[in-house]
Amino acid sequence: MIYRTDDKLKTKTSLLGFGGMRFPVDADDKIDEAQTTKMIDMAIEAGVNYFDTAYSYHNEQSESFYGKALVGRHDRSSFYLADKLPLWFTTDMQKTQEIFEEQMRRLQTDYVDFHLLHAMNKERFDQAKEIGIIDWQEDKKKEGVFTHVGFSFHDKPEVLDEILSYKHWDFCQIQLNYLDWDIYQSKEMYDIARKHGVPLIIMEPIRGGSLSNPNDKVRELFKEVRPDLTPSAIALSFVANLDGILTILSGMSNLQHVQENIVTISQFQGLTKEEEVMYEKAREIFRSLPLIPCTSCKYCSECPMDIEMWELFNKYNHYISYNDPKPLVNYVKKHDPAHLPPACIKCYTCENLCPQHIEITEEIQKVYALAESLM
Repeated sequence: MIYRTDDKLKTKTSLLGFGGMRFPVDADDKIDEAQTTKMIDMAIEAGVNYFDTAYSYHNEQSESFYGKALVGRHDRSSFYLADKLPLWFTTDMQKTQEIFEEQMRRLQTDYVDFHLLHAMNKERFDQAKEIGIIDWQEDKKKEGVFTHVGFSFHDKPEVLDEILSYKHWDFCQIQLNYLDWDIYQSKEMYDIARKHGVPLIIMEPIRGGSLSNPNDKVRELFKEVRPDLTPSAIALSFVANLDGILTILSGMSNLQHVQENIVTISQFQGLTKEEEVMYEKAREIFRSLPLIPCTSCKYCSECPMDIEMWELFNKYNHYISYNDPKPLVNYVKKHDPAHLPPACIKCYTCENLCPQHIEITEEIQKVYALAESLM
């Protein structure tokens, strides 16, 4: 395993981090505990020492599972545990404290190594300052409950600059991959963090898995330059080449993902000029496609009408990428109309939670209309 050492934080983190948002699930959408436990054990045996979760992941199952399978079964001092406070629920300090205490009970621990304010944007940053959450987080650090404090971020580069200018942060977490690098301003965010001297945790290096199955033209390009690597490995390698990265979070969903990612990171030796050109050519191909920038994070699952917009967007992107309408058409045909876009009540809950700032209520109607036209 490759490690990144940070002298200021006094940390030595595995370059591959284990994300807790995309565990395998059973038919009832519950975490497949047997398989996921094997995945965690395999990662630890290979040297992975950074494990990430959050209050809402897996319908609030992720923290409790980590409490049993990770904290309850492995030496607590042998790994770094990262958790996130859901700013959309913490409307006052009493609620903040209640959720924090619940998180610690779920995790079965009395400290968190990397504590994040979850999905920070301009509105949540202002709210966190006004309520006192940022000061509270610092106080918990002084008490030794949080070892390092930071935030995950979903907004524009200028907002990131504002937040990083407000105070000293130990680290921050941003979305970054070869597609987002300039198309969705990840390079600007990366440069801002580097300017402030703040180390980075990277999320969505494979963009919710979408970069593991790219457009055929992109796949052909990759085969020409790196026929020995899968598209997922190529995506991870782009991020691994960057300086200032503490760890790259991968939301692994099966044992094969764990094995492949371990090999990719442990054998990474840097990029060639030809590979750097390859990524730019891939971006040019993606720019020509009218894709919806959904990462299937499922934050929008709070929908009161139970519309699975992430599935609609996933199947729409599949259609655009491969000219294959079957998954989209079949999804609409087989689903209860009460849970399809026409049932949307425009409460905008989904849009308020979407890290990608997609105009979901409008886009799902367009996707639905397209599906009907393809039937």
